[in-house]
Amino acid sequence: MNVIVAMGMGAMVTVGIMVIMSNTQKQQRIVELSSTLENISQQVQNALSREGTWVDTINANANLQCIKLGTDCNPGYVATSYNMSLPAISIVSGGQTILNEGSMAFSISGTQCKDIPTSLKSDECPIRYRVRFFLDKVSSKTGLTVTIVAKLIFWPNDNSIYKGRYSNYDPNSLTVQKYDVIMSRKFSHQVDTTVPTCEQDGIVMYPGQSRNFFKTKHVAIGEFCESELRSCELINGTAFLNGTYPETSCVQNCHGEWGDCICDGNGPRPSRQGVRIYQLLVPNNEWGRMTCNQQGEVRSCTTQDMCL
Repeated sequence: MNVIVAMGMGAMVTVGIMVIMSNTQKQQRIVELSSTLENISQQVQNALSREGTWVDTINANANLQCIKLGTDCNPGYVATSYNMSLPAISIVSGGQTILNEGSMAFSISGTQCKDIPTSLKSDECPIRYRVRFFLDKVSSKTGLTVTIVAKLIFWPNDNSIYKGRYSNYDPNSLTVQKYDVIMSRKFSHQVDTTVPTCEQDGIVMYPGQSRNFFKTKHVAIGEFCESELRSCELINGTAFLNGTYPETSCVQNCHGEWGDCICDGNGPRPSRQGVRIYQLLVPNNEWGRMTCNQQGEVRSCTTQDMCL
């Protein structure tokens, strides 16, 4: 009878431990989500703090050509705050699209999704943005102010652990909130698009801009991509890209392994009930596949020796 009671108590403790571990993993994912939203917001703000981003964005969007040409802009572009009818644009910097609302979505970890879900609600790619702009007046001949709003749309599935968080970040919300970005730039004359630039493998960079380049386009599973930060510098009126690594991307797939089967510290005694803990040795980057288990994930196993 005592043995049966002890085994029952051991099972209850094991279930309790698994519940605690599950709750801990959920909390870690929620913390990861907050960090991701903060990082994306900061990246967009950093991009829009550079003059070159505004020049690239004006060049890349047909509805902003009036600023480049010094002509009157569409009266429908004039507003005093964000609203649903504002025209959409893509934020472009150095030849790369930083953000748009039609063809970009992100996972909880911040990885850009390669295949955009057809449904707005998605656990794989729940982070999207509505990117709009407005002007303070019609005429660009004497200068005007352009305001860009990047508004977070966070819509996981209804049964997601993230449901209810950032609930105001939906397509119908007009309020600019914590992880949204709103930045303005005043142009006092026509935009000069003849700024010297650095170019490497299709990437265009303005003086003062930096980005990571890679030694190779891909590495073997279990290895890390080697990168260096290269900067575009202006020397005697000529743009020069320092550094030597040539590749603009590098495929790094995730890699990990399960540890040895060890006694479960909360399991019954004596028994062979054990656990294996997963160690993520190499995380995938934005170009690599994520097929690994999560760091610290636990799996039941049977130990070789009796746990006393």
